[in-house]
Parts: sequence; C-alpha cells; structure tokens
Amino acid sequence: MLRHIVMFNLKDGVARDDPRVDKAVRMIAALPDQIDSVVEAELGWDTSRKPHSLDYATLWKFHDAEGLARYSAHPAHLAVLEATRDIFDAKIADYLLTE
Repeated sequence: MLRHIVMFNLKDGVARDDPRVDKAVRMIAALPDQIDSVVEAELGWDTSRKPHSLDYATLWKFHDAEGLARYSAHPAHLAVLEATRDIFDAKIADYLLTE
C-alpha cells in the first residue's frame, strides 16, 4: 500500500471563504468517487490554527504506485490541479505503508 499526502496553504490574499476555495475543496472531496484507484481518502481543514500549521490536508491510500499514477493522470485530478493552482501552495509526500 502507498500513502499520498498533500498539505495546502492558502496563497497570500486568498481567504478561506473565497468561492474558488469552496469549489476546489468540493472538487477534491469528489475525487474518491471519480477515481477507482483510490482505496481510502481523508480530507479536512486544520483545526489547530497555529502559526506554523498548514490550512488543509489530504491523505490518500493506493494499492501501489500504479494506482497513484492512474490517479495523478485522471482528468478529474488534473482539473483539481488547475483549480488549486492560483489559490493554494501544496506540499506532497508519498511513502510505502508497512502493515
């Protein structure tokens, strides 16, 4: 199994109540139902509100790297990349799960 983590910060000048943010978050939340290689997904806004915390986090689980590759190339995911480009800065980490 493979874990794919994406953590987002709103870009300067973009507020959480910006309609573009709402649209992008709804698009992200719809991905598990649109892409069959997603095994599991957790999504949510940061609740700590600490100065060093990030704003939004997503955790994805895939059976393997090929599943992540299919997800990454899927048109719905590519649309999310386009929708988030101007509103979020993202950091990504992928790692193998040991279960």
